[in-house]
Amino acid sequence: MIANATSRIKMGTGVTHPVTREAAVTASAMASLQEESDGRAICGIGRGDSSAAHIGNDRQPLKN
Repeated sequence: MIANATSRIKMGTGVTHPVTREAAVTASAMASLQEESDGRAICGIGRGDSSAAHIGNDRQPLKN
């Protein structure tokens, strides 16, 4: 794992979203990566509109 081979490089998952991935799964994975990397993990979370469209859900406008 890159986290064990480096000491300064930050690492991330790319962008994930809450539409098709359970929040608990994302949180668990990020907690593990944070532990292994001594806090150098980065997690991007998007709205998930494009994924929602692929599974048949309509896009919802942002509410103010």
